[in-house]
Amino acid sequence: MCMLSAALYSQNIANSGFENWTVKTYYNEPDSFMTTNAQVYLMKDTFNVTRITDVQHGTYAAKLETVFLNPDTAFGLMLIGKPLPGGGIGGGLSFTSRPDSLVGYVKYSIQLHDTANIVAFFKNSGVMMGMVGKQFYGLAGSYTRFSLPITWMAPGQPDSIIVIISSSNLDYPKIPGSILCVDNLYFKDSTAVVPFPNGDMENWKSVSSEEPDNWTTINLYTMGMGTPSVSKDTDSYSGSYAIKCVNVPLLYGDTMGYFTNGVIGKNGPEGGMTTWLNPDKVTGYYKYLPVGMDTAMAGVMTYRYDGTLHKTIMLDSNRIKLKGAISYTYFEIPLTYNNWPWADTANIAFASGNIDPPGSYVGLGSTLFVDNLQITYKPMGVAETLFGDKDMVIYPNPADDYAYVQINVPSASDYRLKVFDAYGKEVMEKLYSKNTTGSIYKVDLSRLPAGIYIFNIQTDQGLISKKVMVN
Repeated sequence: MCMLSAALYSQNIANSGFENWTVKTYYNEPDSFMTTNAQVYLMKDTFNVTRITDVQHGTYAAKLETVFLNPDTAFGLMLIGKPLPGGGIGGGLSFTSRPDSLVGYVKYSIQLHDTANIVAFFKNSGVMMGMVGKQFYGLAGSYTRFSLPITWMAPGQPDSIIVIISSSNLDYPKIPGSILCVDNLYFKDSTAVVPFPNGDMENWKSVSSEEPDNWTTINLYTMGMGTPSVSKDTDSYSGSYAIKCVNVPLLYGDTMGYFTNGVIGKNGPEGGMTTWLNPDKVTGYYKYLPVGMDTAMAGVMTYRYDGTLHKTIMLDSNRIKLKGAISYTYFEIPLTYNNWPWADTANIAFASGNIDPPGSYVGLGSTLFVDNLQITYKPMGVAETLFGDKDMVIYPNPADDYAYVQINVPSASDYRLKVFDAYGKEVMEKLYSKNTTGSIYKVDLSRLPAGIYIFNIQTDQGLISKKVMVN
């Protein structure tokens, strides 16, 4: 029997050279505002601030909805300003008028114990000099007008405005299902109407970015700040493109650059590429231009789904730091797990900053280039037994509709064959009568899907186990 090639049963890394990119449009965003859409989209593949045609005036209104993100809850949020690390809102839009009141139209369905909000702050040189706000609770089934006086705490004109519109309490509780629809917001002074930034909700922009095929980036978290974290670059190790990842500000105050061949979950990367064997290592080429004492990071995690426990189990992981390198440099991420059951998923992830807690330093602008990734697998022999290689022979291997099992170990009892799939699930059991040394049994495989299987033969001397590929 010959050694089976690992490549025969395993997947290569899709788009490993980062040659293929696609422009993806995710959702529409109201001009002048940040929203919670990026956070909700990445966690739930939906969004909670939407453009609607159920309006009080014009063509569009905005609908904000509080949704459940297991185990958290995200309110619908429209924000003029910038979240600051540690809390608070900075920035804002230029605004130099001094109006008397805020007017607008809302309809809403707010859950019990929850409260929606519209709040505006007027600042000059970063110091608050005026504010106006209103809370909404209960039910208003049609658009209702409100008019609120602005409280001014200092003389003079403001230079900027911050606005918060939310479908739930800004603190707690936030109750899933609370909905606030907003339209036709404007300011008034004693003589005229003062425009509210996109207060009629007519202007929306598409949120899109060019993404590497088969990879997930954090661009959704960064596009609201005006700059993608991940992009293609012609400064490549091989081929036309490499992937370029830069530490940039995120919507909610952090700084990061990140991409993975899986998805980005609440606690980090999830999913990845399908494997039929245990990965041995991931290799590739990188160059890195850090800011300050920053380091890039690269990691691989392998998993399998346990059908008995009904959950995914991590089998192995390794994470390495990539130091500064002004030209492309070879790297490898080795893995050690080589037991059965085999890994069915491999997640590969990169960060352009040191995200390893505690006390991580992440430099704004640190830039990582990655190209020409490869994955290799642990060797899998056809003959791996608790006895010698010749104590059980299975042929043909790979097999089609049937295989012959030749047992060369005498037994005082009958032989019991159990067949397991790559996930450890038993798919077949047969009992064969004891016989003389050299017993041969024909096994019908016609009902088994293609894949890798473990054949176990129990004898009174112990267990003989072999791997078999079914075509």
